[in-house]
Amino acid sequence: MFDKDRYQTLEIEADNEGSTLLRLAGGVYDLRVFVGGRTGCYAFKTARLKRLSFLELSHAYSRKLSHMLRGGLNIGRVASLIGRVLKNKNSFGMRVGDSRTPSPDGQLSSGKLLFEKPECIERRLNALTDRPCFLLVLPDGQGAQDSGLKEQIYPYFTLDKDVRHDGVVWLGEGDVLLPDALLVIAEQFANNSQIRRYLVDTTCAGQLSAHIAWDPVLYRRLLPTPYVWRGHFSAVSDILTLPRSDCAVINLPLAIKDKPHLDVVPPESDDGAVAHTAAPCSIIIPTRDRSDLLEACLAGLFENTWWPHEVIVVDNGSTEPRTFSLLETYKAKGLKVIRADVPFNFSVLCNIGAGHAQHDYLLFLNNDIVLRDTNWLTYIMDEAQNADAGAVGMRLLYADGRLQHGGVMLGVTQMCGHLWRGLSEVGQQNEPRLMQNSLRSAVTGAALCVNRQKFHQAGMFDEAHFPVTLGDIDLCLKLNALGYNTVFVAQAVAYHLEGESRGDDSLPAKLRRRQMELQAFYAKWRHLIHNDPWLPASVSRGTEVFRFR
Repeated sequence: MFDKDRYQTLEIEADNEGSTLLRLAGGVYDLRVFVGGRTGCYAFKTARLKRLSFLELSHAYSRKLSHMLRGGLNIGRVASLIGRVLKNKNSFGMRVGDSRTPSPDGQLSSGKLLFEKPECIERRLNALTDRPCFLLVLPDGQGAQDSGLKEQIYPYFTLDKDVRHDGVVWLGEGDVLLPDALLVIAEQFANNSQIRRYLVDTTCAGQLSAHIAWDPVLYRRLLPTPYVWRGHFSAVSDILTLPRSDCAVINLPLAIKDKPHLDVVPPESDDGAVAHTAAPCSIIIPTRDRSDLLEACLAGLFENTWWPHEVIVVDNGSTEPRTFSLLETYKAKGLKVIRADVPFNFSVLCNIGAGHAQHDYLLFLNNDIVLRDTNWLTYIMDEAQNADAGAVGMRLLYADGRLQHGGVMLGVTQMCGHLWRGLSEVGQQNEPRLMQNSLRSAVTGAALCVNRQKFHQAGMFDEAHFPVTLGDIDLCLKLNALGYNTVFVAQAVAYHLEGESRGDDSLPAKLRRRQMELQAFYAKWRHLIHNDPWLPASVSRGTEVFRFR
């Protein structure tokens, strides 16, 4: 990490024991220290650490700035660098001897990280006029030492449910609290008296967690640990009934986990399950020729789908004999075909199909969807029949098993995008929000289910402003505005040959149409685009690949 200017940012990671060995080449370093995945105030022993003067820091930063300008201007990094210079009063630097001059012990430099300066701890404790007592609830077989309780710098906690306490901290199997975890929680209690529930960020195998404040579908049965609530242990059953505004995320990793999991059923709580009848569904497929795609889709519906349903194909001007033959074959099995010889407009075709549906639930399906699981529609309908459900979508995979759709997030890649796109099968297994039903701002219209009455209440698909793209996202947001939830159903899985039937979107006419749709979407929903409630604050917005900022 040593560059030409002999100046660099040094990021040091320490294990939970709070120690690490440094081996540094000569130069000036700006320190960023991480213990358990987060920054903090740390002390060094045996390392040559000193506060650099303003002149020394300015010289180092100016050389770094010059190097950046020579290598290609990056406005964001330059602005960040200038800001750090202006705030240098709180900056520390470590000057290390030249690499050709090792220290007497043979090492270039070495140091041991301690957790936090004692004076900082004392100052934070003294700032708390109200010091709540926490009940720590540990998993069976996990002791105080295994949970990091003996290292806690905040002393007001108990393991006895009968002792008076002001809050409860529930740990899951393998959760180890960092030494100042309870102090941070106590500070949150003091600063946010209206918040009654807290989810806590964690570090697992070097990876930070990414929680959203409250998801009543995801947390219907399971909660990520550790989690915290204000009040007595007997009130834990209320945790699922509180409104979203009563919950917050502590965006500091306060625990280290051995594996990602949603592993604790809140005691004395109802799992929220509702028994549903097998209400039939009308499945609507806009298509034009491409009988190779349509044949695979229809085979999955007629031969591999258990839930009662009708299938409606809206034929947008097919001309190929093979397509007509395929449609005739499936007409004999109950397929309903609606001919719509109009200029291609996906929203128009979907609305036409909805007008010919005979059932109370509509499912809009692309003709390039391949269905292999007999229960896929069962999983969708189990959520769609809930009174608070709006649009309901499913997990869609590429042919090789990588994720194509796990829900749509606003603000990703500027407007909206499919977060986790391309995630491997193993990666999906390790992401709770892809393996459990959970809420999104929107789901793709490639497979979207909605109650017919709610569909009309939302104004159906917008044919004027979104003829091809973004109409599905617009529909979801309209349903959300009416108070309904957009639900991603993790167990409903299909394969999506994305874009196979739509053709090339790079043609000039299509680019103009796409630009008009983007402008209309931004004008209508710009107040939401950068405020997606289901997109964690710690996640990067610049790409559909899931990564932290």
